Amino acid sequence: MRLETFFKKCIEKNFSSKKEKVFDILVVLIIGTIALILRVINLAYPRWYPDEGTNLQLGLNMLHGQYGYSTWGPNFFPPFYDFLIGSMVTLFGNSYFIARLPSAVLGTISCVLLFFYHKEIL
Repeated sequence: MRLETFFKKCIEKNFSSKKEKVFDILVVLIIGTIALILRVINLAYPRWYPDEGTNLQLGLNMLHGQYGYSTWGPNFFPPFYDFLIGSMVTLFGNSYFIARLPSAVLGTISCVLLFFYHKEIL
């Protein structure tokens, strides 16, 4: 099933009546808000994990025309996330918060999509 078809079916099935529509929108807003708050609480705290620095450096390298890094084997990581982090830091400045913000936003979106997926299955 294509992703577009899944979302159309999900919206048609989940928003059938007006009461359900209002309730579902309210639940999605609550889930999204809680998920975002839990992810944004300590984004600016200056602890740095090695993979965050690696992703940031890969993203900045991509913006300067250099892709990848030397490893013992092939590098199979998709470049979208690294490019997103590098772009955010280039546009908004170099800080812990900006480097971690794409991960928090994508994690929040995944929680909302998980709600719709769960509702589709049940």
